[in-house]
Amino acid sequence: MKNKRFLAVKFDDEEIKRSTSIKLDKDIFNGSSKNKIYYYEHIENFLQSKEFYDNAIAGISHIVHESLPKKQLEKCLCSDPEFNGDIPDNERPCANLSNQFTFIYFLAGQEFVNIVFNNKVIYEDKEALKELTWNFFLCFEVNQEIIYFDIDKLIKYTLNANFKALSNLFRGSEIFNYLKGINNTIDSLGSTEIENKLFNKEDLNYISLQKKFLENKRKYLKERLKEANYRGDAFIEKKEIKNLNLRPNRTDLAYFFYYLSQTNIKILKSVFPSDLAWNEIGLKFGKSSKNIQKAYNIINSNSKERLRKRKDNNIEYVIENMLKDYPKALKLAKDELKLAKLNT
Repeated sequence: MKNKRFLAVKFDDEEIKRSTSIKLDKDIFNGSSKNKIYYYEHIENFLQSKEFYDNAIAGISHIVHESLPKKQLEKCLCSDPEFNGDIPDNERPCANLSNQFTFIYFLAGQEFVNIVFNNKVIYEDKEALKELTWNFFLCFEVNQEIIYFDIDKLIKYTLNANFKALSNLFRGSEIFNYLKGINNTIDSLGSTEIENKLFNKEDLNYISLQKKFLENKRKYLKERLKEANYRGDAFIEKKEIKNLNLRPNRTDLAYFFYYLSQTNIKILKSVFPSDLAWNEIGLKFGKSSKNIQKAYNIINSNSKERLRKRKDNNIEYVIENMLKDYPKALKLAKDELKLAKLNT
């Protein structure tokens, strides 16, 4: 089993006390590069929403702050909702952790932006890019006052985003070009796979999984060619590739977590329901946590609203796509679907 790869940051408290901060005019940095876009601005653009970006940063900052030992947390003025003033770093027990996060976010954020710009297929698929960026924030962890960034988790998320973006791309009309590209890539991956085995190198890039995905897509494209030949098409009409990855929407997610909650099934790190849990859900699914919470509150407090006309579509989606691994919640959803059908 391969070793996990992390970025990790830990500042020594005594060293921090002995250090001196040097403050420079920001114009020194911005004077010759006023049009420069910084890594955090790119990340906000990837999310396509300042609100989503602010929610992501706020959610992680809350997790970092709440990870303080209990005694320090009780002393921290940041924990007092009625305190609105500025708090110097030397009066905040959370300052060291916050600075650690700022530093590791800088390191990970710079690298993440490079990854995106080096993966054109992801960058051009806005939904895949948005989902990947939300998942980027899920790679941060706090354990025993050390901030971690899980590199392996990001690799998996990136690979998954690449698969989704390619699947959307392959719905287009340039089948011969796609097949050519797939064949070349499989050949290249095969050569790398042989080299790894020959020199006993660890497979850090999930080559066999990439090959399996591409082989399945090659089969899919060949079937499309057969269908086109059967119909006698001289060519396959080129159509705009529309984003099909709009679900689960906020209402789907509200039903999903309603049925999990009603059957005491826990899939979140945070206690549900809570602000922390809603932030976690928003990060996980790339949606506005506030909107999901509003939809949940409506169906949770009013059974007539939950089972009203046309809500059966959301229940059906959750049954077919989200609850298969949770039999108790699935049964409850199916029972309620029957009631909802009576209202249609």
